[in-house]
Order: sequence, then structure tokens, then C-alpha cells
Amino acid sequence: MKFNGLLFFVTLIGWLLLYNKASAQLLPCATPAESHDSIISREKRLLQLKSQFVKNARISGLKAVQYLPIKAHILRNTDGTGGLSMADLNTALVQINRFYQNVGSGLQFYFCGSPNFINNSTYYDFDNTEEAVLCNANDVSNAINIYFPNSIYFGSFAVAGYAYFPSTVNNSNRVFVQAQYATDNRTLAHELGHYFNLLHTFQNSTNTNNAEREYVTRDGIQGANCNTKGDLICDTPADPYGRDSVSIQGCSYTGSARDPKGQLYAPSLSNIMSYYSVSCGSSFTAGQYARMTDGFLLRTDPANQYTASCGPTVTGANVPGNLTGTPVVSGLLLTFSDNSSNESGFIIERSVISASEGFSVIGALPPNTTTFTDQATMAYTTYYYRVKASNSSTQYSPVFTITTALNYCIPSFSNSCSSIEVVIDDFILSQGATNVINNINTNCSTDSYGDFTGVVYNVTAGATYTFTARARSNADGLGSYFDQHLTIWADLDQDGLFELNERFYRSDSLVSMPRMSPTATGSFVIPNTAGGLVRLRVRSSFNLGPGSAVTDPCGQLTFGETEDYMLQVNSSAPASITTGAVTPGTVCAGQAVSVSFTGANLLSTSYTVQLSDASGSNFVSIPTTGTNSPLMATIPVNSASGTGYKVRVISTSPSIIGSASAAFTINATPAAPTASTPIGYCQSQMAEALTASGSNLKWYTAAVSGTGSPSAPTPSTTAPGTVSYWVSQTVSGCESARTKIDVTVTATPAAPTASTPIGYCQSQMAEALTASGSNLKWYTAAVSGTGSPSAPTPSTTASGTVSYWVSQTVSGCESARTKIDVTVTATPAAPTASTPINYSQGQTPVQLSAVGSNLQWYTTSSGDVGSTTAPIPSTATLGTADYYVSQTVNSCESSRTVVQVIVTAPATAAVCINVALFLEGPYLGSQSMTTKLNQLGLLPGQTPVSPLGVPTPAGQPYTGVPWNYTGSETVASYPLNTVDWVLVSLRTGPQNASTTVFRTAALLLSNGNVSFLSSCPVLPTNQPYYIAVEHRNHMGVVSHQAISVNNNTLSYNFSTRQSYIPAGSPANGQKQLAGGIYVLYAADCTKNPLSQIDANDTSKWRADNGRVGRYLLSDFNLDGAPDANDNTLWRLNNGRFSGVNF
Repeated sequence: MKFNGLLFFVTLIGWLLLYNKASAQLLPCATPAESHDSIISREKRLLQLKSQFVKNARISGLKAVQYLPIKAHILRNTDGTGGLSMADLNTALVQINRFYQNVGSGLQFYFCGSPNFINNSTYYDFDNTEEAVLCNANDVSNAINIYFPNSIYFGSFAVAGYAYFPSTVNNSNRVFVQAQYATDNRTLAHELGHYFNLLHTFQNSTNTNNAEREYVTRDGIQGANCNTKGDLICDTPADPYGRDSVSIQGCSYTGSARDPKGQLYAPSLSNIMSYYSVSCGSSFTAGQYARMTDGFLLRTDPANQYTASCGPTVTGANVPGNLTGTPVVSGLLLTFSDNSSNESGFIIERSVISASEGFSVIGALPPNTTTFTDQATMAYTTYYYRVKASNSSTQYSPVFTITTALNYCIPSFSNSCSSIEVVIDDFILSQGATNVINNINTNCSTDSYGDFTGVVYNVTAGATYTFTARARSNADGLGSYFDQHLTIWADLDQDGLFELNERFYRSDSLVSMPRMSPTATGSFVIPNTAGGLVRLRVRSSFNLGPGSAVTDPCGQLTFGETEDYMLQVNSSAPASITTGAVTPGTVCAGQAVSVSFTGANLLSTSYTVQLSDASGSNFVSIPTTGTNSPLMATIPVNSASGTGYKVRVISTSPSIIGSASAAFTINATPAAPTASTPIGYCQSQMAEALTASGSNLKWYTAAVSGTGSPSAPTPSTTAPGTVSYWVSQTVSGCESARTKIDVTVTATPAAPTASTPIGYCQSQMAEALTASGSNLKWYTAAVSGTGSPSAPTPSTTASGTVSYWVSQTVSGCESARTKIDVTVTATPAAPTASTPINYSQGQTPVQLSAVGSNLQWYTTSSGDVGSTTAPIPSTATLGTADYYVSQTVNSCESSRTVVQVIVTAPATAAVCINVALFLEGPYLGSQSMTTKLNQLGLLPGQTPVSPLGVPTPAGQPYTGVPWNYTGSETVASYPLNTVDWVLVSLRTGPQNASTTVFRTAALLLSNGNVSFLSSCPVLPTNQPYYIAVEHRNHMGVVSHQAISVNNNTLSYNFSTRQSYIPAGSPANGQKQLAGGIYVLYAADCTKNPLSQIDANDTSKWRADNGRVGRYLLSDFNLDGAPDANDNTLWRLNNGRFSGVNF
């Protein structure tokens, strides 16, 4: 599938060692960098999305922590071997959550359900040409699809991963990362950076068009283009990666590449979106986080073909529970209960703020693992922990809270001294003849560790102490012992660690440092800097020969014992502080000074500098940094000028106030200079040098830092926008705060928009010209002239084109002029038409016509609304009617031509009717019908032949419902070939009986001809007529078309063709018999408006069945006897209807 403008980035895995150059440089992308047009298109889409969400405050993308689901697809061999482990999968999740918690208010990922394991060796080592087949079968539309194959190839290039930029199409909702790079703390975060709209830091760095490269400078005055070139982010330094002159030494850039302005590049080697070594660090900038915040908005666009709607899997009572923690040697051991069977792993989070905020992820566990050791805890700190399944979003365990103490490691031995007595049986610490510690005959401690810190032993800083350690108690002097090494440490800095510089004694082969065989003795001095509670550790180990001395205070040894004691170190003399010199001797308010000092018998590492008033009295603390001499202190910015200021150093623990320093001078900070701001210019307007009121002015391009210039800058008005400048003044060597001056260059506004050309017809009423813009000015020339605020009204007296110009003024800046052409078109001639047009009354008229373009027809000579459809005149009424027509040329309408239509009385004559038809049932074939009713004497007015017969009164039979025909037609004696009576009518519309103009009853003869008993009707001869025929128990028919009067006669034969059927209707006309003869359908005896044969007809037959010798409606075959033959005809025709109204 082809993506419109959608490019993807591929991070290659090959590491290239280039000696002293790029020590670990990634190969280039396997596809071209994204085009400028594609980037701009996506930026426009982002602006549209932001505008849509202005009302609900989603402009910035993320306003609270957002949780996004990831569908992990792990590719393995067909037999299920290989593939990313669950432990590494969860570690990868932790790594990206650490990076992306800074996107907006926080972006965190979780797994959508369980991983999708794809056991297919074909895709295990993946080639990008296989993407469509693989992903179309496995993609989900409600989470980010991340595929972890064993390897990824683009042709012959092995790559670490790739991803797509934000797009609405579902194909872009994919990320690919090679399994071995999932946990390298770079690749997955890098590809997700592309997913959320980040470009490489070296975008277009090798473009042959220098104008497309990003410049090093970030100074707008120097032409910085970081907002529009490179990766479009200004806090990521321009990156020349890909150029021949790029080199690094370790993690320091040493290249000589320069940008198009000649400035040396200084790229960031730690940026995640660069191609430098992972060993140089992995980080995003604030600008990149902001851009990914916008990328999140693109990825959650409702118009996308994918969503982030995959919900959490482990919820409710199934979330982890019973979270608790225990201090251990290596930190804090957390345990919890696993209450689910479908977790993908677990995520551990920690906060040092509270139980409801400040949490960040610290680790991950594979499924079914419920212990985790936090090795990054500090003493005396309150921690808050919570756990969730990695396939859940906000469904956490209850928070566990713990406050740590000073946590010392508990050393261990692989063999307990309870089994083999390798022990410290006596330990004695003495000062002179006085025993401070006298712990003897202790034998083996539990687990080979004796904790004797419950008793505090007083010692003095600076004093020398002697110790004696025995492997066998001196109480009895008997028994065996084991030769042991011995080491003693003291945690002098009280940080919970026994460090190398805190080791007092370690036995070796020298006489001065004897082993405990069975007695070791020695001495050490408590440093003068020590103080407070200090833990003393004594540890032994079985002598295994050279190299077996005890060096580790915590690690596991084979045989031996450890004992801990608690010393209270007291000072031997009062503590004091002597404050030294202040540098410099004259300082400006707000600046920092260096304060030296010396301390005696002082154990503190927390000091503060205090400042007096100008008379050397009333000391107050000022901001101080440092833990030893010299300290750095900041003079309060509001200090008044004076020459008698002094400082002193104090200690907060213990509380010691130092001596005062010699007097020094403080000069007050002068007020910032005054200046007009903002200053406005129009684009390209001549600017003047900036001015300000003050002494010894210095001009800057930044609010802080930078080097000031004594020369006032002249702003550039080339480009629109606001550029800020800063100015300070210096009085008595002290520089003031900087005054900000904003120079706003207003872009030349766009020319106003206006419709052009504007067309008028000659002599048409014109309106004043209009344009869209502010503060419009109207001109009669393209340049120069004086504009008018009043829009002109064009003249339409003469044909031709006249031009006008209009500009707009925005923020005092006038735009270019927009040209408006006004074209006046000459009035065209009226169209030509034949007139008058004569019709006789009732004659069928034809549509009027005229010669011209874009005709408009009217019924009045002026005004009214014309029609583009020519009228068809009415011939119903005698008289003359006037119609009018105009033509429109070039949108201008002509005068109207009158077309006169004269309707005169039509010619009339006696019109005779010749019609023929056959009835189904009586029809015998060979174009002949039975005359059985006539033979039996059953026609109206006849005497039945059978004595059982019932006569019917004379006269036509259509007087009743539904015909209601009142004609007086009758016969005294029927012709021998008479079949039955029919009702014949003429109408002007085929379907509507209301258009009937004539009706008469007539005799139907056996040859199909109709014999009329009444005289021919007098009718207009210019009108064609439809002939309709009805029979009392057959479906009525209408001629298929209107029949014209020919020689005062209307002739039509229904038997030779199908009768009228309404267009598009499923109705029926006549039945076609073998030989092509058409006959009227039989069995319609209960008439309805559409002549339908239905159950009412068979009901009538059932009522009359067997009643012979009568003139009945239910006698469908006209044989004088309703019987089964008639019912057969009904069954054949049931459901037939004509669709014509009679």
C-alpha cells in the first residue's frame, strides 16, 4: 500500500569503529529523510487540530497523565523457540515510561492484553518487504502495534528498528524494534520519538542546498533558522552527522564541520534522536518533549483509522495486593500477592512526595514474579510504593509506605560458626589501662553475626585506642582454635557504608598486623573530625593462605564471624570558627563573595555565612553554598551602599558562631535604565538605533549572560516578528538589572481580497466596490496617488473595462494594492421567433421556440421571473395569448421578443368508430367466438329456449354499478352472430376515466367486430382519442396509443397487439394466445377501479355455480352455465390487473 507523503525512519544497527573518530557511530537511515512538503503538511494538520480543541483546552495536547496501550507482537521460530523474553519485554516498557513521563503532563504506556506470539520462522528474521503480509494479519486498531523480530533487514542492511510519522492511516500505527535492542535504553525510545513526530537531529544535514541545512546560531539577529530547518527544534544543537568532517573522541565532539554561515557545529552526542553512541547517554530536550506533546495530539486525532481504546486487562479484585517491604542488605525487598492469571508482568512505581503524587517507574517483573529489590534507597527517607500489572493502566495495588533508617549490610558466611567454631571469642577495646569494650567468651553468634550495638561506648576524637581479638577465650586458655584474618572498620561519616578510608586494621603476614592466631592486637586513632554515633565492625575469616585477608565488610566468606559495636565519639576540645578574608573587598549588591574560614575541633559540614549591616552589626544569614572553606555567599540585591560591612561563618550542627571578618565595601545595585517599549516598525521600514536613559549603557540580546555592547543596536526590519533587546547601566562599577525592549516588526499585511473581475451589463445599476480587509484605501492607479477611504461606484453607461485598486492598513502598515477590474458588457439584441402561432381549440400544442442564447421565457413584457424552459401554450380556451422571450449573452439579458399564440374554434364532425376484439373463454380459435348465449335465448330481452331458463330484461346491461351507464341502446332481435354486449368509450388520457368524452353500449359479434347501435358522435377532428372497451366479466382494455381521426373515422383492432399498460407498472393488458391473437382476460366479474381479478370473483362464481339457463356475471366463458370451466379460467388469471381506471 502506498502512503501519501508518509516516510518512515530506520535506525541501523551496525556499529562502526573509526579509531579516534566516531567511536560508535550508527549507520545512516535506509530510506531518505522526509521531504519538506510532507513535514509542512503535517504541521498544518497539527494547527488545524489545535484550533479544533481551543474550546476544551486541548491546545497543548496533554493536560494530565495519559495512558497509551501497546500491542506487543513477539516473533519466534515456528517451533516456538527464540524471541524476546517476558522479562525483557517488561524492562523495555519501564525504560520508555521513564523517558516519556516528561511528555506533557506525563505519557505512560501499558500492554494491550497479552503479547501476540507469532511462531513463524519466515518472519523471525524479518525483511521490510514482508511488512504488509505480516501486519495485515496481526495489527490491532485500538493500540500501538510494536513488533519485536529477531532481526530486521532493509535489502542487505541490518537495522535495529523503524517507525512511521503521525498519519491518519492505520499503516502508520506500527513500530519495529529488533529484540536484542529492545532494552538498550535507546532504540525503542528513538522509534517512538518518530512515532510522536520527532525528526532526526541531523535532518537535511547533507542536503546539497545549503539553504535547507540548519544553522548553528540560535540568535534571531544572526539569522537562526532552527524553527524551520533541521529537526524544527531550537534546543537541540544543529547536528552535522553524515558529513565527512564529523569526528568524536570518546564522548567529545572533535569534528571540523561548519554550517553555511561558517560556524563550527557542536552537536549533542547524548540525544536519543541522534546517531551517536549509546554510551554517551540517552536524553530528550524540553523542545523535543513539547513536540512529542503535539505528536500525541496527532496520534489521538478522531479522524485516524486507529484509536488508543484498548482497555486494561487486570482490574478490580485481580490487581496486585498485600504489598509490603523489608530492609535488606542491598536495599528494600518488596513483596506482593499476584491475584490474577492473565498479567503480562508487573510494574513497580515509587514516590518520595506522597501516596497520591510524584510516582515514577523504578522496575519491572515478568509474570508470576512477586518480589523486587529497590537498590536505590537512601537512609532516613520516606518512600511510597505501588504495583500494577503491565497490561493495566491505572489499576494499582494499595500504596505501601516505609521510612528507612541507617541500614547496614549484614555480612554472611557460607558455613556457620555453629558447625565449625571459626569465631571471635573475645574483643576488648582499651584506652591505656581502661577497658572501653570488654566483650569476652561470646562463642558463636547466630548466623555468624553478633550485633552488640545496643550498648553505646564512649570514646574521644583524637585519642589512641588498643584492641585485642582472640579466637579462643582467655578465660580458660584451653581448647583448639582456628587461625583467622581480622579486619576492623568504623563508619566515621555515618553513611551506612564501611569504606576503604574508614578501615582501621587489616591483618596480613607482617608482625605489625598479626592474624588472630589465636590473638590479634593493634591500635588506631579516632580522627579529630569524627563525632557522634559511629558503628565499629570487626570481621574475621579463616586463613586460607596468601590473598585470604578480609577486604569486604559485607560479602559472603567461607568461615568466620562478624561483630558490630556502637561508639559515641566525643570532641576533646571546644569547637571554634575563625572567619577569614572576604574576596573581593569591594562588591556589588547581588554578587557573590568568597569567604574563607578555619575551624577547630569542629565536626560539622553545614555552614552559613551571615552579613552585618553597614555599621558592622546586626548579622543575618545570606544564601551560602559549600561545605568547607572557602564558602560562596550572595550579597542581597537590595543592600545599600556602605564601607563597614562584615561577615561571619556559623555552624548549624553543632551551633558555633564564628568571628567577624574585616570590613569590606558594598555598592548598591543601580536602578535599571528606562526605555520606551515596545517599539513598532512596519516590515522593511527604515529603523533607528535604540535609546535608553542611563549611564554607561550596555546592550544585550539576552535577558541573562552574554557580553554587553556599548553601541546601541539598530533593529532589523527585514522579517516580521518581535525581537527583544536588553540594556543595563553601570554606576560605581555595579551593573543594574537589564531593561527589556521589545521591537515588533509588523509584517506587511496581505493585500485585501476582492472579487475580480466584476461584471455589469450596460446601464445596469452598479454597487459600490467591496473588499475584505481593514482600513481600506481605494485608488485609481496601481502606484502613487492618494487613497480614499470611500469605495467607488463604477459607471455602467459605456461598455468596456475600467480598473480600480484597493489596499488595507493593519497596525499602521499598508499592504500592496489589489486590482479590481470592472467590465461593462453591451446589451445583446433580442432573440428572433415565429409569430403569430395559430392553433384550433383542443389541438395538441408544441413547445414554443426562439433563436438565441440562454433563453428566458416570460408571461409579461417586463418584470417577473423568467424560465429557461420554453412554455407549451394552452389550447383549451379561445383567444390570443402573448409570451415573451429574451436571450442572455455574457451574462447580459436582451430586451424581450413577443410571441403571439392565437387559439380558434376547432372543426367538428360525426366520428364513427371501428373496433374489433376477442374475449377469452368464448374464443374458439380461427378468429371466432361462440354465440351460445344468443343460441340459448339468454341475452337481455330474449326468451330462453329452455323452459328452465330465466329471461333478462331488454336493454344494454351496463346501467348498474360500477358502470352506471344510462344509455337507451336496445335491440328487438339480435343478429345470429351476436356474442354479448360491450361498453365502448373514448378518452383523451389513457389511464384516467375522467378524460372520457363519449360512451356507448354495442354488440360484440363472433368475428370480433363491434356493432354500434347509436349514431356516430360529433367530436373535434383535430384531437386524437384513446379507445376503451369494457365487458361485464372480462378485464377492460385501452388502446396502446391515442388514435387520430382519419376520414372522420377512429379504427383500432385490439386482437393484433398488446393494449395499454402503464409505464413501469407490473399491470397486465391482454392475454396473448397461440398464433399471436390477443384476447381480454376472463374472470373479472366484481369490478374495481383497476380491473383486478381476485378472490371476490371466485366468490361470485361459487355463489352462482350450477345455476344454468341465466345471463350471469359468473359465466366467464359465456355458455349459459357457471361451472368448473369458469373456475378454471379464474384460477389461470387470478391476480391479473390492468392498472387502468374505468
